[in-house]
Amino acid sequence: MHRVKVLTIIILTILIISLTPKPSISGAYSSVGIGRREPIPNDLPWYPLLVFGDNRPDNSGEVEFNPVTYHIRDEMATINPIAVIGVGDHVWNGYIDQIQHFIETFKNVPNLWVVAGNHEWNNLPYVSSKNREGVTYWRTHVAPDLYYKDDIPGWRIVFLNLRYGYEDWDNMENWIKTKAFNTERKLITAFHEPVYPDREASKAIRGVQDKLIPLLDQYKPSIVLQGHIHCYDEGYKYGTLYIITGGGGAPKCKRYPYHYILLILKPNGEYYYKPISATDGVITVSKTENVGNNIITYSFIIKNTKEDIYGNRINKLPVRISFEIGDTTYNLVYPATYGYTHITIRFFQNNETLTINTDDKAIDLEYKPYLYTYEGKIWIINETYTKIILSVNTPPTTTAENTTTTGNTVNNPEPTTTTTASASTTATTTTTTTGPAGNAQGEIGESNAVNNNGDKTVYDIVYMTIILLSLIIVVEGIIYIRKKK
Repeated sequence: MHRVKVLTIIILTILIISLTPKPSISGAYSSVGIGRREPIPNDLPWYPLLVFGDNRPDNSGEVEFNPVTYHIRDEMATINPIAVIGVGDHVWNGYIDQIQHFIETFKNVPNLWVVAGNHEWNNLPYVSSKNREGVTYWRTHVAPDLYYKDDIPGWRIVFLNLRYGYEDWDNMENWIKTKAFNTERKLITAFHEPVYPDREASKAIRGVQDKLIPLLDQYKPSIVLQGHIHCYDEGYKYGTLYIITGGGGAPKCKRYPYHYILLILKPNGEYYYKPISATDGVITVSKTENVGNNIITYSFIIKNTKEDIYGNRINKLPVRISFEIGDTTYNLVYPATYGYTHITIRFFQNNETLTINTDDKAIDLEYKPYLYTYEGKIWIINETYTKIILSVNTPPTTTAENTTTTGNTVNNPEPTTTTTASASTTATTTTTTTGPAGNAQGEIGESNAVNNNGDKTVYDIVYMTIILLSLIIVVEGIIYIRKKK
């Protein structure tokens, strides 16, 4: 009976320890993230993302955001990108009620991945003891200090909380070198206090920046996303694009309007970006549905009058619109022309056929629209009138009848485009060519931490199993020796 009690206590202790969240470092491709959680298919031709930062309220202790933050949130939900990246200072003091309001405010934004800034840590470079409860809540319910995402094929997005580097630089440096930056994928890294083209941070975090900069120069990520300065800036260093975006709602600089960033990633390493003004122009999507005899008709009207921070029209703004047929959700990703775009989708139940018709004069050949399901089916849209047989999982060819387009036709297109983008006359485009596409989506890292949902990695399970077996052997040995005596 005594042995049973001892073993029971040991097993319960192990279970409690294994279920207790550990802060700091998370593994690859975990479920870290907030907002509306959605799967990201592995072979889309291109992936639209949005980036923003510094939406914290004006004053200490406040929970509610500036009205422009809620407006940015609504535009993000309308554009409905694949994912959204936040570069810090999303609350003022890092208190639990503020974090909860942030989570609730952005619950309808898809796949929101964020990194902490100084305001999440009570506006201090280190983890303040008086705010330990808020820090733990952030780490548990929003994101760990260090993690990366392999969700976008060909890309790894690395998130660095510089406050962790202040606490334990050696561990952070080792994680960067051996795990985060140790990949054949193209790299994007996001952290709060910027290092280039402008640099601003507390004295303590400047020390972390001094150690981080040589690693950035060595590994040369394609893009570095930063915040902290409530303005916009960009520049290149050793081939790396550095962006500062701090226009999410906190008191801003006079030079540029409140803003967020459109970022398009291709699996082959090419990318396109544009800073979008939050206050100039609108983006709306209206939807009507009509059910007739064996025909379901969806009508969408996209109104795009958005401008960039320089006052230029955004001629192609990717909008993801969704509709349901039976139990299946279909997502149409369409680069909306400046002005109005009308899209009519008809589903013919008798032959499982879908038609997509748009009044757009020509399809963008650089970023072609595409239709996909979460189950892995993808169709590239080549013409203003396209017929799709839903049972066939291949990009469709355009039917000759009823075709109204005046643009170029590309039959049997490849799923991935390889040409450099020119989505508008003022767009900034960069093509990178070095390095292979990288590892497959879903690779699991060897981290010993949990993600924000408490999911365990394979490493954790093996590690805890070894500990459990070792303790059982020790206890059995002690009992055996006592019996001998």
